Amino acid sequence: MRKIKTDLILRCCILAAIIGSISACAKNSPVKLSFASVGNNALYIDIAKAASGKYVVTQISNVSGMIKLNDLSPAFNTGDIACAGGGQFDSFLNIPDCVKLEENFRTMKMNIGAYKTQWYRYSAFDAGAYTKAVNEALSSSQLNREVIIRDYDSYVQTYQTKARSMFELQKKRYNDNWKNTLVVFQVRDDSGFYRDELKSSLINLSSEVKLASGPLPYKDNTSGSETAFRELYASAEKKLAKYEADLNKYADNFTVSLPSVKALFENIGYTASLPATANIRNIDGGQVVPIEVVIESKKISKQISNMYPEFSLSDNTITLSFNGRSLVIHNLSDGFVKVSSISVYYNQIISTTNYDQNKIIQLPPRSKMKDPIGIAQLASSEMQSAANMNMTAEQAKRDKLRFGFAVNYSISGKDKTLFSEKEYSLESILSK
Repeated sequence: MRKIKTDLILRCCILAAIIGSISACAKNSPVKLSFASVGNNALYIDIAKAASGKYVVTQISNVSGMIKLNDLSPAFNTGDIACAGGGQFDSFLNIPDCVKLEENFRTMKMNIGAYKTQWYRYSAFDAGAYTKAVNEALSSSQLNREVIIRDYDSYVQTYQTKARSMFELQKKRYNDNWKNTLVVFQVRDDSGFYRDELKSSLINLSSEVKLASGPLPYKDNTSGSETAFRELYASAEKKLAKYEADLNKYADNFTVSLPSVKALFENIGYTASLPATANIRNIDGGQVVPIEVVIESKKISKQISNMYPEFSLSDNTITLSFNGRSLVIHNLSDGFVKVSSISVYYNQIISTTNYDQNKIIQLPPRSKMKDPIGIAQLASSEMQSAANMNMTAEQAKRDKLRFGFAVNYSISGKDKTLFSEKEYSLESILSK
């Protein structure tokens, strides 16, 4: 009878423990501790056990920490952490909140579901141990919480408020300066003959220059002993003066990011480099960002395609105009003009295109050709090959090209020929 009674008591105890565990596990949200809050600006402390076995304050910080000094609330996760599951607990997590319970103010608890395989252990925040440790640390370290927070609030009110005002003022000045700044690309041509071809590309790039960075907010991140904060307050005037000087530098001499333009220049046959940043300069009373583009000398030659000069010739009857790509003929007379052939002269190469009766070009009085004739229609394959060349800057300065046209035409039944040929330096053609 006694044995039955003992078994009954034991079962009741086990059932009560299980029910208690289930209830405890259900409370898995962060624990909220209520302490009287002091001050307007956040300070934090870290605590740890000293050699004496008592908790002490190891650090004060205005950035982050274990404990918010203002209200002594934990600045870390106080929610339940699942540590192991299953009947054999073979998946135990090796994390601080599960294995370093005392250091993290936690206790290990157990929960059980409807089946044995649903048993698991979890780590729960121990509010009592935490409160005891915090009070012990403050007492052992003789830390006057109210005084420390009051002094820090006074510092923030005096110096950080000034710094914020300086920052906003200089930020506006900085942005206004940028709006009134002109971006100017300058070319240093180490290769000898690329400069003129860059002009249009660089004009388009001006709008892509972006501001890199502006003035930074005042930072006084401090972590250490109470002495470190006393030193922060003592050096505040000096630090603020330096910050103001730095802000002035940002507003007057700041940098800009440059777009990635290497591919753009490579696509048109250049090896060019640009600086990563460029400073604003005052030039002729205006604010200018001069950005130097360097055409590198290591690329000593360049592939030139369609090397044809601009050309024009005329007589009293017709005018021929060639823009380097195509030509147009104007009839200046009061009679009908029939063009029977056009010849192109390229050094010793002559390429003639004849127009028979079906394709003859006829121009009414005072008119011009409706559709320009492309050079590819007039130049032979030999001439087109000669017009594509690889050259250095020295070759461009040295070599010459004789180029011209001849037009055979008739007006009022009379045949006439318009012919002219000129000599050009290759450098002059490239500069167009």
